[in-house]
Amino acid sequence: MELRDGYVHAAAPHGLRGARIAFPIVSVGATENALMAASLARGTTVIENAAREPEIADLARCLNAMGARIEGAGTSEITVEGVSALHGATHDVIPDRIELGTYMLAPAIAGGSVECLGGRRGMVGAFADKLEGAGLAVEDTPGGLRVTRGAGRVRAVDVVTKPFPGFPTDLQAQFMALMCTAEGVSVLEETIFENRFMHAPELMRMGARIEVHGGTARVTGVERLKGAPVMATDLRASVREARGMSGDARFEDAAEAPLRLLVQDAEDLQVLSALVQDAVFPATEMRWQPRARRFVLLINRFRWEDHARSEARARPPERVQALLVIDDVQKVTSQGLPRRPGDLVLSLLALSFEPGAEGAGRLTLTLAGDGAIALDVECLSVSLRDVTRPYRAPSGKVPGHG
Repeated sequence: MELRDGYVHAAAPHGLRGARIAFPIVSVGATENALMAASLARGTTVIENAAREPEIADLARCLNAMGARIEGAGTSEITVEGVSALHGATHDVIPDRIELGTYMLAPAIAGGSVECLGGRRGMVGAFADKLEGAGLAVEDTPGGLRVTRGAGRVRAVDVVTKPFPGFPTDLQAQFMALMCTAEGVSVLEETIFENRFMHAPELMRMGARIEVHGGTARVTGVERLKGAPVMATDLRASVREARGMSGDARFEDAAEAPLRLLVQDAEDLQVLSALVQDAVFPATEMRWQPRARRFVLLINRFRWEDHARSEARARPPERVQALLVIDDVQKVTSQGLPRRPGDLVLSLLALSFEPGAEGAGRLTLTLAGDGAIALDVECLSVSLRDVTRPYRAPSGKVPGHG
């Protein structure tokens, strides 16, 4: 194995062989990859400190149906006897636990009752316990799980995220939204990932009372939240509290039509670069699609094109979410970024293009903090398209554009 240009290159010229693998930390992705590789490796593989999530056991059932020989999936030690080949099989994939938990929160926040078909309490046991502690009723049904909220406010409960079977880190943001209007004070402790409270400031725009100190957030419940323009910091945190809002949460109407640009030469790229300067985007909204040879960013940008008018300079510029799409991408590399950026929010400073032979070249996205993303492209093809209505950014200092 070797690291070249930001990518790990691995080869086994003589095939894989069984081994004892001891993970230093519990990792679902690492366990899944080791499980699949060991299924076709020669000899016996023992995976220690394996993840115990239901998805691991489900993957093992699928592989066993295809001819693999796996024992212990769902425990911290898995033993795999390698086989020479796998064959086709039919397998029903279990429901997604995070989707299940998110839909279970719907009646908790909005009221009423919801039955989640296909759900099982064993998949979200710790989460279901916290819902019941908050005053919700969680019951098994012949088809799945039913969650019901009674009259009155929910109660505040404390949460500590842990690997399965503990409380899932991927449901922490959604549960915080519930606690924003709970009666009392709740403390949420994040032990899995760093910087996992980036949704807290957005909830505070809506009137939530949240104090964040390192890996702990203290939430004091309020009677109601109010509508406000917010930015989705990641996929899970985008699921927002809707019940009890006052005011209008819609984006303001704009007289101008949504911006749509297609750039195919370096001169026009300078214009586009100015329009996206100081745009921000979560690393989770950055997508490299090798088959389509496309790189996509969902950014939150200032509408500098309107702010350039003299009458608009007296107030902060509006913001809008937009898709930045780069086509004909052959290779993507980065510098100054962590290998796994996780929930990091990045700030885009500029786009530049260094031409090569026959229209090809390197497109560079310069980021704040000396970071950069370089894309080797066959030709320059960049599009920018606004996907939401503009909204007024909170008052404060406007980034300089000298």
